[in-house]
Amino acid sequence: MDISRFLADFSSASAGSRLRFGQARVRSVDSDPSYTITTGQAVIVPSTSEWGVSEIVAPYLGEYPPRPGGSCWYVTDGVDRIIMGMVAPDGPPSASITLTAATATTTATNSTVAMTTVDYDPWNMTATSGTGITIPVAGMYAISGFQTYAANGTGFRQITLRRNGSNLESVRLPTTTAGNPIVSLTMPGYPLNKGDIISMIGQQTSTGNLNMNAASLSVQYVGRRRTTGTGADVMVDGNFASSSLNQSGLSYWFTEVAGASAAALDTTNLYSSNINSVKFTAVTSTTNYLFTSQSIPCVPGQKYVISIALKASVAMTQATDVDTTIGLYGAGSGPPSEDRLGWGTVIVSSNTLPNLTTSYVVQAGTVTIPAGVFVVRPAFSVRRIAASTQSVWVGNISMTETIS
Repeated sequence: MDISRFLADFSSASAGSRLRFGQARVRSVDSDPSYTITTGQAVIVPSTSEWGVSEIVAPYLGEYPPRPGGSCWYVTDGVDRIIMGMVAPDGPPSASITLTAATATTTATNSTVAMTTVDYDPWNMTATSGTGITIPVAGMYAISGFQTYAANGTGFRQITLRRNGSNLESVRLPTTTAGNPIVSLTMPGYPLNKGDIISMIGQQTSTGNLNMNAASLSVQYVGRRRTTGTGADVMVDGNFASSSLNQSGLSYWFTEVAGASAAALDTTNLYSSNINSVKFTAVTSTTNYLFTSQSIPCVPGQKYVISIALKASVAMTQATDVDTTIGLYGAGSGPPSEDRLGWGTVIVSSNTLPNLTTSYVVQAGTVTIPAGVFVVRPAFSVRRIAASTQSVWVGNISMTETIS
């Protein structure tokens, strides 16, 4: 279906005789990135007799999907149909459930409490047991929860949000001798699929039974999410065209090394149409970093592919003649050492990077953003080059989102 042509026909002077509105009831909804303008589709049952009660798949327009069971407006040319909006809009998929009666929890045990009070649930997302919320359509969701406990000065209180029984994120709160401690956790945007179940557990270590006096779990759709495909390169100046390898001015890259820097821009050993490359020389006993000054926003669960093009002055064997690594680090102030930034994930290590030749070789690795990480920075390191007279070049670094 060519939605661009469909909408052009809809706005043309001759469209009046061919396009018309109708009402339908939504049977089910899911995401679909194959359309040109929209990223969604829904199965609808037309209320007119033209198509009887046969189900029809139609893309939907709007910021959020239509609710299954609700009435919608659609426009059709007799062949294709587009859902224009709901007759009585219900808002985006959202649900909130709470615990209103104190419930005893056992010390040092993950406790799942039944939050049977439904505060808001127009999409029928909550389980009858009150222990979870089911996602009705793929998208980005804000997830939040809180728990309060009876006063007790021993141990800690911990809240954990879960997806399909696996932990997403936890927060632990030291207790005080007075008051009723409240432990809360919010994930502002997390990619979820249709059918995912969001739940919450708590843990207390008071050494005995302790009441959880109140609890709440809420999930709200905040935007669409592609279900397949590859996004654009999120790296700026991955070909080093604008960099001067420092943190001043408009530079996007800089180097960091214990001692004198052994890296520099090279305008001769180009990779494809790149203007510059970065050359590492005489790295024999210290680690040289090529570190981006960009802070790349992300959400837990996102997958990225990072690729890097490398070559050397002579053929080199990894771990024998050269030791290189590319990693992804949580953003912070300072160079990409894990002790200062707190979190680091090696994407492609020296064990998996290719042996180097005198021509550029491209290697790629995939990483999934872990829970609690919302900003990252890529970094490439050369820990050593066996001979001080030899060199290694980085010709290009790219980072693209991929969702499967």
